[in-house]
Amino acid sequence: MEKSLIKTWLLNKKPRVYSIIVQSYFDKLSSLRTALFIEWLALELDLPIEVINKASLSSALRRYRKKVNDEGGATQKGPNKKLQEEFDTNIPDKISFQ
Repeated sequence: MEKSLIKTWLLNKKPRVYSIIVQSYFDKLSSLRTALFIEWLALELDLPIEVINKASLSSALRRYRKKVNDEGGATQKGPNKKLQEEFDTNIPDKISFQ
């Protein structure tokens, strides 16, 4: 995403700008803590740190991680059919305890 466009959106407080930042800089955000990322982003976009809202950025990061986890884990949430087929549910008539 174009840096000047993100900078303009941040200054104008456009909706969903933090979601766009998280998508654009997810690798950098994952490698740094949120506070360090905010400092880095402020330097990268040549903005004062006060312009970047930490709570909004953290919220956008949570939404993005949830979205990624839901998309990746959607097929794994159901029961594992292979294990169900291999599991023996027959009850024996006689049980030997010796």
